Amino acid sequence: MSGQSQARKKFVFERDGKKCKRCGCALYLEKGSKENNGKMKGHIHHIKHRKDGGTNDPDNLMLTCWPCEKSWHRNDEKERRKK
Repeated sequence: MSGQSQARKKFVFERDGKKCKRCGCALYLEKGSKENNGKMKGHIHHIKHRKDGGTNDPDNLMLTCWPCEKSWHRNDEKERRKK
């Protein structure tokens, strides 16, 4: 991962209060950090998917937990099938 993308991840992590923007659970960003005790690893979610023209701009990114990330993609897939 490039230094720029790592910096972007850290920015989104801090901006979103180290919590999933969907369910509010506490998250950690990196393995081995002191913050990861009892928390799930955070994932950076593209609000508008890159394949749909979304960018890596922080305004298009949000912090989510794995269950919410998975649910979001499953729901997006259902919507695509309807079209």
